[in-house]
Amino acid sequence: MWIVLALIVVVLLFVFPRVILPVLAVALIAGTIAGVAYFRERQRQLDSEAAVAMVVRYDAAACSDQQPLSVVISNASERTIASIAWVFSARRQGYRSELTGPWLKEYRHDGPLAPGAQLQLCYPAPAIDEYAFSRDADRLENLALGIRSRRVLFEP
Repeated sequence: MWIVLALIVVVLLFVFPRVILPVLAVALIAGTIAGVAYFRERQRQLDSEAAVAMVVRYDAAACSDQQPLSVVISNASERTIASIAWVFSARRQGYRSELTGPWLKEYRHDGPLAPGAQLQLCYPAPAIDEYAFSRDADRLENLALGIRSRRVLFEP
């Protein structure tokens, strides 16, 4: 596709040089401005996402036995969060292997979270892989819990 477009521009440049040179100059300037604007907006989005912290831990005292996973979301960005979605992570202490199996379900919190605000949510623990509970080290309260992936949407 790009090769065909480049060939068309080269042919037009030789056939109509007085018309194409100003058009190419304007297109180059407009493309540069659009590229810089896109880069700045994308960097702003990445900076805002990086300022949102999520901490997951087993905390039956702060939540309940039925919903022992405590998820704390802290918005240190300058933008209001419209919604946030995530996937939990569970690992044995000292290991990198995921025990997530059915944990790959995406969880979501819709609702505004203002800049500087913090929110605690409680969730039931998804079942760990059926072979994981063969040792005490694999009990939910002994696992390293975290966020495997997340997606943050900000209000415009």
